[in-house]
Amino acid sequence: MARSFVVSILVLFSCLCSNSTQAGSKVTLESLMRQMTDLSLLAEFPDPPYATRQFSSYDRASEAPGRETWFANDDHGFMLYDGVVKEKTLYFKSLTGLKAAQGSFPAGTKVGIAPNRRPQGEYVWAYSTRPDGGAVDGRIPQGWIPKSAITMDKQGHVLAEMDGPGCVVRIWSPNPQDAGNIRIYLDGNDKPIIEAPMEALLAGKWQIDKPGESAVPGERTEHLLSRRLSEVSEWNGDRDV
Repeated sequence: MARSFVVSILVLFSCLCSNSTQAGSKVTLESLMRQMTDLSLLAEFPDPPYATRQFSSYDRASEAPGRETWFANDDHGFMLYDGVVKEKTLYFKSLTGLKAAQGSFPAGTKVGIAPNRRPQGEYVWAYSTRPDGGAVDGRIPQGWIPKSAITMDKQGHVLAEMDGPGCVVRIWSPNPQDAGNIRIYLDGNDKPIIEAPMEALLAGKWQIDKPGESAVPGERTEHLLSRRLSEVSEWNGDRDV
């Protein structure tokens, strides 16, 4: 599976939050659609309330305001993670003479592989972020490590991932034609509920092979999609190029 280095992606989640003062209120697909299309609601807080989370392919050299690399702008192809390091792994800022390591990734750390740095022999430039893709205390641990230290994720290059109820409200890319296939997994299922070329999906051209059929007996597929998209607990992406 070849990697594409020219894809920029933004994914927004709405995280549905309960509110004890509004016991009967809940966020629905209908309420989210209304807030998306009714511009007057831009001046109001969401009701019922919910939080929004964002995942993007921003340049991981951009760590914190005030640092020299804050305005790094190679914003494409960076995944939330590509795999997991099997054991504690040292990382190096330079491979010249393999001087003292700058740090290490603990065993089990989810790491991404920087798309804008060519592999150096068996070494790749790896990075690790918070679960939401942000810097850890103002920095992003990163450096050269042996690629053999990484167990690649079996579902592909993970763009975004979130636990708990929610809804994917926006997926954006300036060049979806270069993104290959995207897969969306919900509720811990091994099979994606959506698997399609990103260009077709974002253009509204994707459709299921057999309309009306569903994995849930007695439920039409479009209803299943609507219900599960309002209850999303996990979303993974995969690009096949």
